[in-house]
Amino acid sequence: MFKGGGHPMETTVLEDHQKTVDLNNFILRSYGIGLSKDADILDFGCGSGRHTYEYLDAGYSRVVGFDVQDFAQLRDPADHRHFLCQGLDEEYRIPAADNSFDFVVSASVFEHVQNQAKAIAEIGRVLKPGGATLHSFPSRWRPIEPHIKVPFGGVLQTEFWLSIWATLGVRNEYQKELSAGETVTNNLAYCADGIKYLDATTIRRLWQTTFADVHFVEKAFLGGTRSMSSISKVAWPLAKTIPGFESLYRCFHNRAVLAINPKG
Repeated sequence: MFKGGGHPMETTVLEDHQKTVDLNNFILRSYGIGLSKDADILDFGCGSGRHTYEYLDAGYSRVVGFDVQDFAQLRDPADHRHFLCQGLDEEYRIPAADNSFDFVVSASVFEHVQNQAKAIAEIGRVLKPGGATLHSFPSRWRPIEPHIKVPFGGVLQTEFWLSIWATLGVRNEYQKELSAGETVTNNLAYCADGIKYLDATTIRRLWQTTFADVHFVEKAFLGGTRSMSSISKVAWPLAKTIPGFESLYRCFHNRAVLAINPKG
């Protein structure tokens, strides 16, 4: 689901000093949702567990991270109870009962998910009635694709296009020692099974197939990151004053989707 050797798996949209819990709570409050400290929370596509630990450190004790493999970098062996992995031959299957979580969240994960319809349906299965799920991820038309670092690499992934930039010396942090040809081969493989950018219509359709109440919350995302990200610092005043500016941000930088389960 999030595979692709030789590339960063946790490319965050924000800068390193981000406060993920504060950001997510800001967005939730913007839509009238409060998250109690005893809420059951799932960090979907948790990777090393960085965001799982951020929630634990913030006093949320009922938090678990989920990924397709055990990537967690445990602080203590006892923390293993906070992490779940999918079973063999159980693509996207979260090992949890129906209606298990009040909140399911991910950051910079969905651009890696190869079958997003299955992943969204599975999130819907484990989300409690009245629960919410929030996901932010890079946009398809972002001028610099954040993993391979190729201009418009989220949508332009032909060998010819990748060769131009490899020849010009464009590399990500894992490709510094690779030749142009090796870089192209590496990027072609990663584009095939490491990233998957969908168009806006498909994203909306997939989320609305599982959830009736879906919001694109880029404006709230900008408001929550205005002190955390240099881009948001500039974009937030524009989003407040220019109608529809968040649509440009959504198209060319970052997407944020909030879906809410109806109460039972």
